[in-house]
Amino acid sequence: MRYLKPLSNVGLLSILLGTMSYASAAAPEDVTGLWRDDGSILWVEQVGETLEAKIIAFRPGELRYLEGEKSAWPVGTPRRDDQNPDPQLRARYLMGLNMLVDYRFDKGVWHGEIYDPRSGNTYSSTMKVNQRGELQMRGYIGIALLGRTVTYRPFDPCLSHSLAIGREFVAVVTCTQGSAEGNLQ
Repeated sequence: MRYLKPLSNVGLLSILLGTMSYASAAAPEDVTGLWRDDGSILWVEQVGETLEAKIIAFRPGELRYLEGEKSAWPVGTPRRDDQNPDPQLRARYLMGLNMLVDYRFDKGVWHGEIYDPRSGNTYSSTMKVNQRGELQMRGYIGIALLGRTVTYRPFDPCLSHSLAIGREFVAVVTCTQGSAEGNLQ
């Protein structure tokens, strides 16, 4: 029994340290800006009380429909939201598509729904910046424990990259020290 008391204190300390990042309130604007993963760039901005996350760049090979792909759209045309369950929305371009629905800031974390254009599914979602300065977007069904987290790094438009940026977003990713080396589409 003597060993249980120190063990329970260590367990309690572990729980407290593990939840500190959630207990410390972040500022709503921490998530805004340009973020990238290996295949895309997102532009996250606060619009009134809500948040929007627009896809503004893809890998060049994923930007347009390719020869041999089964699609209602002609080869070489920009990708559309063709997985959307609503037939009326399938003609929307993926470039510039806002993936967030009814995002609100509460207790240091953004909450709402996120649309996945690859599957056409909408999930409950949270978004925050972790202690390493990375954007973490978590999508889930039911409870957050049963979901998937995608991590984005801050995007510096002055660094070389191989992503195709939509022409309408060039002003957003313009490097003030020179020109970004990504492809414009």
